[in-house]
Amino acid sequence: MDSDIFKNNVDQMLAAIDLCYKNKLFTSCLVLIFSAIDCMSALSRAQDKEYATKGDFINWSTKYIIPNLNNECNALELYSARCGIIHTYTADSKLTKENKARIIYYAWGKEKVEKLRRLIEDHSKDDRYTAIQIEYLINALKKGIEQFLNDIHFTEFELIVLERANKFFININMMHD
Repeated sequence: MDSDIFKNNVDQMLAAIDLCYKNKLFTSCLVLIFSAIDCMSALSRAQDKEYATKGDFINWSTKYIIPNLNNECNALELYSARCGIIHTYTADSKLTKENKARIIYYAWGKEKVEKLRRLIEDHSKDDRYTAIQIEYLINALKKGIEQFLNDIHFTEFELIVLERANKFFININMMHD
């Protein structure tokens, strides 16, 4: 089992998120953030489960993302946002349509989340909306991954995670010098 494959892929995920953010590709940045959470939740699924589920995403997010976001939203709302961004490139999902989750809007850079929240409050008659600062979500992801790795380090479960991570794509240089 090669922990380098795992580390290299996680580093690439985080580098891609940072690259999108720095180049103001915010929707793509969100897609990659939610994809990274999907990946981490798939790695952390129960040993006897072949595939990750909505529940795995919610469990991983509850433990590793939400506390680092100061509980700005709940894990179901994060999952709903993930579905909207990844499947339709919007804030809407089946869960928001069914009023089971609030719609999450995002602020970034100098446009602070507090300003966005005031706009939402001024223009919305209900509490179906919330707002998150993208930078906070990026930091919550990074902290969550670090916490997850610390939690599994030197445990039997670390071997399971690394075995699963060995199925990650790897880069192979096919060019000969």
